[in-house]
Amino acid sequence: IDADEHVELRAEAVVVSPLADATTLSVAATLAWEPSTDVAARRLERTIAVHSEPALASRRNYISRLGGEVVQPAGDVEAAVEITNDGSAPAADVVLHLRVDPALDEVRVFEKNSRLTLDGDTVDLATLDAYGARHLTIRARVRTPYADRSEVRIGASVHTRELGETPLGEAAWRVDSHPGFNAQTSKLDLASDAVLRPTQLADVDAIVVNTGTDVAHNVRLRLYVSPEARLE
Repeated sequence: IDADEHVELRAEAVVVSPLADATTLSVAATLAWEPSTDVAARRLERTIAVHSEPALASRRNYISRLGGEVVQPAGDVEAAVEITNDGSAPAADVVLHLRVDPALDEVRVFEKNSRLTLDGDTVDLATLDAYGARHLTIRARVRTPYADRSEVRIGASVHTRELGETPLGEAAWRVDSHPGFNAQTSKLDLASDAVLRPTQLADVDAIVVNTGTDVAHNVRLRLYVSPEARLE
């Protein structure tokens, strides 16, 4: 290299992953030249600080409905929750938040065959390792009775110390509910078991019970009376 000239060299290297945030990397090189004097080499050094953080991409973190869209009162609904850390550092203090429709009871959260603790509307998931994933299942039961064609939803989000709140979306179902009447519960009963005589009044009780899961509107009861009797 001639006097007053300079040469630039560039070395490239890939930082290993995962790696904790704020990790310090040391980089060094030794420069030597001829003809040498008392000092024939020089060591060049510097440090590099690594910035590493978790990442929760929307396409890999979501809640989705399992099974069909239509559900009946007293039936169960099921949803899957996927939480995936695509970042190069662990996510700390991971908490799953649920927004459960008032129509749903008996809400349970599972990971494989283990039931997780649901504290109010949150589930503590502790730490999610870099490139780690959690696969959860939510189960709940639709209240009965419940109005036909109602929509029930479960929404979810995940909170971490580093990223704050990350929405996961919603899962939705439509309720199929109808009123119902059957001969076992809806019937006519004589008020007395005594033998009836001509010209004697007989009291008849009409019992109507809606055994379905929705309200019956405009209910009408039509009575058919034999020619030998008349209504009083």
